[in-house]
Amino acid sequence: MEIYIITITLSLFLSFVGMHCKTRVLQKICIGLIVVICSLMPGLRDISVGTDSLMYANFLVVDRSYHDWLVSGIAIEPGFVFLIKLYQFIGFTNYAYFFFGVAIIFNYLVISTIFKLSPNPLISVLSLLTFSTIYFFHFNVIRASLALAVFLYSVPYILERKYKKAYVIIAISVLFHISGLIFLFIPLAYKYLRKKPLLVTFGSIAFMGVYSASSLILSFLGNLIGTTKYSSYSAESNIGGGFFAIYFILALLSIFSLINRKIRENDLHLFCVYFICMSALTWFCIIFLGLRYEGPGRVVVYFYIGSIFIFSTLLQMFTYTSRLVLSVLILALCLVMAYYIFVIKGVYGVFPYTFNTIITKTFEFL
Repeated sequence: MEIYIITITLSLFLSFVGMHCKTRVLQKICIGLIVVICSLMPGLRDISVGTDSLMYANFLVVDRSYHDWLVSGIAIEPGFVFLIKLYQFIGFTNYAYFFFGVAIIFNYLVISTIFKLSPNPLISVLSLLTFSTIYFFHFNVIRASLALAVFLYSVPYILERKYKKAYVIIAISVLFHISGLIFLFIPLAYKYLRKKPLLVTFGSIAFMGVYSASSLILSFLGNLIGTTKYSSYSAESNIGGGFFAIYFILALLSIFSLINRKIRENDLHLFCVYFICMSALTWFCIIFLGLRYEGPGRVVVYFYIGSIFIFSTLLQMFTYTSRLVLSVLILALCLVMAYYIFVIKGVYGVFPYTFNTIITKTFEFL
């Protein structure tokens, strides 16, 4: 728990410095330090930390060709296979090096984008590490988290309406996880979000309704092609409604905020409102329409991207003094939620946190 507190404290301090520094060089140094600090916790973890860590660690000791990886029963995506083969070629087969390396990639893509877009990077980094759950999501579903990070890197191009560049980056995200295909509709939805909001709203609802059937479809196709990758997708889901309640309330507040003309004209805020609403909609599909969280339903975490920025954009509605007070309240809310979700409820299996054997043996030697 101590390393998590240190990570949050140092990251927020460097975010504050990066926000107020007068030179871009110093800001880039702050971003680089935040990336390294945020990568230590996933990089130094023991193989028992996180629900899927053992599976990814075992990938490194499996001797397969590219072809065998792509057509094997688990059908790993080519981008992630490239990372595995690269580490094996270099000789870094210890999982600690691999976890730290992919964490550097993930955190750089996410944190550099935060500093590009957010009107208040400190609040956004806070939400990344706590409220959004995206930081700890990376501890488990590494392939999907890399797809998320690559997509997030495309968001500035989407907001600038440079859709060709955005689609190139989105195509790269699919190379890390097939679920990245869901990002293909985002630029199109954003393009018409202001012009035809009702069309985008009903289109998104219809899309998620159809997508909810993908659990059974993927399970059926998996049985046909002989892969066990989707075998659990047809099982009954036991995911609770806590996240749905949180994002439903946040969606209502976000929609209500659009009454404010200034914030309504903010492209980033509108984008975040849409993603927050998609988060609530996806949780509705998981709870009531049978969408499997353990399978296709995990895309709900992709839509949590909106929660990284929503607090920083909402604060723009208020005066400077009010922002300071509200920032303290947001800090308290995020820390309490993080403690409840990750420590008490044990989401993502990160706590109790244990260092890997390399670190523990080093301390024993010293």
